[in-house]
Amino acid sequence: MNFEQALSVHLKWKIRLRMAVEGHSDEMLDPNVVSKDDLCELGKWIQEESTKTSAAKPEFGFLRGAHTEFHQVAASILRKASAGDEAGAITQLDGDYNRLSSTVLQALTRFRVACR
Repeated sequence: MNFEQALSVHLKWKIRLRMAVEGHSDEMLDPNVVSKDDLCELGKWIQEESTKTSAAKPEFGFLRGAHTEFHQVAASILRKASAGDEAGAITQLDGDYNRLSSTVLQALTRFRVACR
């Protein structure tokens, strides 16, 4: 996966989560699975990158940490939604999630620049 694909894959999460929270998704998103940062396409790519010399760059460590935190918040949103707290889930989606999503995107960009 290249950087552009990584960005695209990451951006799709917001749509998937919002659809799940609003009850419009045919997809069953299990919070216990979503909380794992190494199962999504970006997470698998990060795992693959961790074996390369570029993983020694501080930008990679920041990316990995932000991605892990992102998955924790995504799982929290799903847990709130499944407990019937749609308002709380949407508040977290529009707040913490948006912040972390931006952080992951910035981290990906910084890592890409550091690898040039």
